[in-house]
Amino acid sequence: MKIGDFSKRFNVSTSTVRYYVENDILTPVKRNSQYIFTEDNLLEMEYTLKLKAYSFSMNEIKSFLHVIRLYNISDGKINGILSKLLMQKKNLLIKEVREMKRQIDSVDKEIKQMQEAGTEACALEDGFSFSYLNNLACPICDSNLNMDNLEIINGRTLNGKLYCDCGYEAMIENGIIVTPPDDSYAGLADFHLERYGYEEKFNDFPFFEYMKNISSEATALLLKSYAWMDFVLTSENTERKIILLPDVSAHYLYKYIDKFYFRNALVIVSGCSREFINSIKMHIDAMQKEFDIMYIVNTVHRLPIKKGSVNLWIDAIASYNFSFYHSKMLHDHLEQYMSEDAHIIGLTKYLDKSSKSLQAIRKIYKNCHKHNSKKEEFVEILKKMGWNLDMVEEIGYTTDPGEYYDYFQKGDKHHYIGYFAQKKT
Repeated sequence: MKIGDFSKRFNVSTSTVRYYVENDILTPVKRNSQYIFTEDNLLEMEYTLKLKAYSFSMNEIKSFLHVIRLYNISDGKINGILSKLLMQKKNLLIKEVREMKRQIDSVDKEIKQMQEAGTEACALEDGFSFSYLNNLACPICDSNLNMDNLEIINGRTLNGKLYCDCGYEAMIENGIIVTPPDDSYAGLADFHLERYGYEEKFNDFPFFEYMKNISSEATALLLKSYAWMDFVLTSENTERKIILLPDVSAHYLYKYIDKFYFRNALVIVSGCSREFINSIKMHIDAMQKEFDIMYIVNTVHRLPIKKGSVNLWIDAIASYNFSFYHSKMLHDHLEQYMSEDAHIIGLTKYLDKSSKSLQAIRKIYKNCHKHNSKKEEFVEILKKMGWNLDMVEEIGYTTDPGEYYDYFQKGDKHHYIGYFAQKKT
């Protein structure tokens, strides 16, 4: 019997049969470069498939075949030898079942503890503190904002109205400042669909759901990048300083919220959608961290805070993401809020100039910045805007960032870089 007929008889591929031959599970003879399978080989295959169903390893199968190859199977006495091998496997399986039962019980215990902890960590309705009042200002005329109909709980502003004599108005809803909608691209209904890829606005989607489609290589690089940023941030004096974390940079705050540089600072988190801000606030409130955090929903980053008041901008991929949907850089929008001695500690990404992914970005994201994902151009733009780039650190790259990156083409490299910039004096 030739290999094709043999594989069909047992409903396995010819490559599987060859694998068994190469590993001495099957012992056909070879004639004119072809394997010829005999009755003995049929018996070998029958026992092999049966023993695989019993979870026998390759070496255990070989021990069983060793017996049937040496003895005549009509000899009833060999059943004692074979049954002994089966009994050994049975005892091993029993031991494995006991161990698996112990592991299952441990996992059940862990699940119960997590579920109980999740029930206890209910989200707080937390507003922002009065520490921010002196920093609020009209984004149109930079005048101090008036407040009306305030609801204050435990010394924090939960609901109310912000307004200016020039006509500007914003609302405070559940501790979040919601600025007026605008007619820019970021304010359109299609923006959410293009940015997140879903028509429905899932409760937690903008902040966490998309991460499920990012590769383990990409998340490893993200953590390495965060570690680099954390190292740089440890030398920053943030006592009563204002730290701005726009858009997805908020994830860095969520991940490192216990760091000392957040504890004594005034933290501002802004995002382009209510869903995003609700998501990040819900998770931070659930951890019951009593920090001075002000949340702002703002699609064009026209922030209701004083010009020149931000001391530190943490840019964890925020400006990079922004450049996919806007023809101007995020730095252009936020420049007016930076103090004279402001710093930026950030993480961005780039692609090699010869990569096909750059071309794909232009096709998919019609509103993207013309220098999106270009390293040299990114550095040059910041320098022209008056920033000294004291550090530009190559963190690493991945050739498989994950399916979330719809523009990424196979064979390209997605580079991660950390950067530290400060205002030129």
